[in-house]
Amino acid sequence: MSSKQKPAKRKLSKQKIAKQFQETLRANNAARDSARRKMATALWFWKACGSKQCLRARACTGDCFLRLWPRVPEDVRFTVLSFLKASSPGRPQHEIAADMESDWQRWQQAEAARANAAEGEARAKQSIARLQTKAVAPAEPAADVELNPRLRVL
Repeated sequence: MSSKQKPAKRKLSKQKIAKQFQETLRANNAARDSARRKMATALWFWKACGSKQCLRARACTGDCFLRLWPRVPEDVRFTVLSFLKASSPGRPQHEIAADMESDWQRWQQAEAARANAAEGEARAKQSIARLQTKAVAPAEPAADVELNPRLRVL
């Protein structure tokens, strides 16, 4: 048996682990915010933003993306996200276009399926409502029983 052992690794303290995590988190947040500002600038959100800083810089300088992205039509959002997913450095334009086209076809099929499901639910609700209106009316109470006697004293 050999008596060689690997040197023991020092364990990181909880404070150092927490500090590394916070630094990583800050770097990820900064990268995400930068990417959002670039996308908002590319989509010209700075024109709709109304912020003086954005108008002066002719670029997104703040949170334009978070405020205006939900207002973008769904098909445009899908196209932008499909392009981001398909594009990578050095990839030919025709491959990007082919991937985007296949994504678009899948999205249209999914939309058609959702529309058909919504129509089916609407028809089911209509038929249930129709059946409920045809339900047997409750029997009328006996004439000798007073329905709502008046109380004079509580």
